[in-house]
Amino acid sequence: MLRFGNQHLLYLLFIIVVFVVLYVVLQITDRRRLRRYCSPALLAKLTPERSPAMRHIKFGLCMTALACFIFALANPQTPGKPRTAQRNGVDIVFCLDVSNSMKATDIQPNRLEACKMAMINFIDKLQGNRIGAVAFAGTADVILPATTDYETAKSNIRILSPERIKVQGTDLKEALNKSAAALALPQLADNEEEADSLHQQPDTHKAIILISDGENHTGEAASVARDLHERGAIIYTIGIGSTEGVTIPDGNDVKHDAEGRPVITRLNEQALQEIAQEGGGSYVHATNVHEGFENILQQINKMEKYSLGDLKFTTYESRFQYPLLAGILLLFIEGLLFAVKPRWTSRLARFRHKYKAAGILLLALALSTGCKHNDPEKNLTPMQKANREFMKADRTFNHDTLEGCPPAAAQIYNHALSIYDSLENKQPINRNVANFNQIATHYRLGNYDTIPTLAQSLLDRVADKKFTSKINYNLGNNYLAQGNLYFHTADQQQNDSLKQLSYGFYKKAIEAYKESLRKNPSDMSAKYNLVYAQKMLPKGQGGGGGGGGQQQQQQQQQQQQQKQQQQGQQGQEQKSEAQKAAERQMNALQQKEMELQQKWNKEYQQNNRQKLEQDW
Repeated sequence: MLRFGNQHLLYLLFIIVVFVVLYVVLQITDRRRLRRYCSPALLAKLTPERSPAMRHIKFGLCMTALACFIFALANPQTPGKPRTAQRNGVDIVFCLDVSNSMKATDIQPNRLEACKMAMINFIDKLQGNRIGAVAFAGTADVILPATTDYETAKSNIRILSPERIKVQGTDLKEALNKSAAALALPQLADNEEEADSLHQQPDTHKAIILISDGENHTGEAASVARDLHERGAIIYTIGIGSTEGVTIPDGNDVKHDAEGRPVITRLNEQALQEIAQEGGGSYVHATNVHEGFENILQQINKMEKYSLGDLKFTTYESRFQYPLLAGILLLFIEGLLFAVKPRWTSRLARFRHKYKAAGILLLALALSTGCKHNDPEKNLTPMQKANREFMKADRTFNHDTLEGCPPAAAQIYNHALSIYDSLENKQPINRNVANFNQIATHYRLGNYDTIPTLAQSLLDRVADKKFTSKINYNLGNNYLAQGNLYFHTADQQQNDSLKQLSYGFYKKAIEAYKESLRKNPSDMSAKYNLVYAQKMLPKGQGGGGGGGGQQQQQQQQQQQQQKQQQQGQQGQEQKSEAQKAAERQMNALQQKEMELQQKWNKEYQQNNRQKLEQDW
């Protein structure tokens, strides 16, 4: 049967429970902290080698190693072969004073604790003797009959305290009588004839060791010691304490008598000397308790021994080496592991994926007959369908000329626009993205008059600076396209009123680009278009943006006068050059807008989330 030499050390296993609870709490806290900054899918992409499972394995190895070390400290023992030995010895009874006076601290830590430690040390030096124990104060009690079980004897001695005896005082007579009962001393015969008939001879292999401060409050102890010696017992006494006298601790204070005076306890050497003299033994004043027991041990070893019978016992062998080696091995393994995914797991995953894909392919081929085709269009949401049509139209638009919207692209744009118009989303971000794409679709189709209303409605709902910057940028492009349209028409028809109308659209475009740059100053496309719109205005209106009033009328009159003074051929050449430059810039602008819009929709489709990325 397995046992532990230091069984009380097993309570250290509760430390492992505390560590496990703390580890779980820390893991939950770290997981919540990470979720504040990124999703689990994004974290897996950012740290592909991170392995929470390996971290748990390392922690489990550490805790298992700690448990092994605790078991090693507890000294596990396994029984060996039973043995038998002839044992000779004497019977010894410890008679210990546990009265309140033994709490005095003239011997550290106090008289009682010093005596218990000395008795345990004395027992460890005994070989082949039987021992018993009696505790006394105002009364006496046998706490351990004579036995050869030293471990049980030491355990009983360790728990002795003044509370063990209910009646306080120091009754040495009762203590000696209880010691005689523990030794099972025979009664003396009443006369010599009866002694001869019983062949009674007093025993000479029994000893009583009385440890006390000698304060006898009942008397008659010496006569009892004489009687016990006649019955074969030898009595040794050990005096504990100071002859000058000390107070008795009582909590944070000292013990007081009924009149309120401190109680003084002092060693009564005379009483103990008389008991030792009448009992045939010796007295020792133990200023050092261990030295007192050493003197008595030498005398007990000289006593006559008697046969205690055959001793059957089982020796236990320590096996602490095994849990110790196991703990060291576990720590070594833990040190070889890292909190990352091992390579063999990734290889195994690839192996599984490879053969899993092959199995799925074979299964699909086997079941392909009679299976209906699964249309991926059915799994798309209305928002995804509209975005898909928009990107399809963009691809068609890019493959055709840039002069207007081709019929094929216009048809797809109209289909996407119809889906956007009928789209009802409960999430505001989806509705905002849908309206944003509606504006882009109307722009591709040339529905310039519809865009300002949609853009203003979208600006009223959106608070994000980058998003509002993009909306204003698109609104500026719309005004710029209208300005270019009227400007070219005015050149062809020589209509000054249409040209003035184009200037108004250029000024609105300038204000929209400025508002876009206020939200996002780093937008280079908005800066380029702003400069372009300003160059399209006549001199004196480059910084304008809706000046209005008399100043605008004066500027218009000056422009008319200047144009009337221009000569025919020179004016026609300048208009032709300006028109060509405007067309080239407009074509480049539209090309850039389409590329950015296509890029944004592609990213949206890949992430399958409504993110607001730069799209112009």
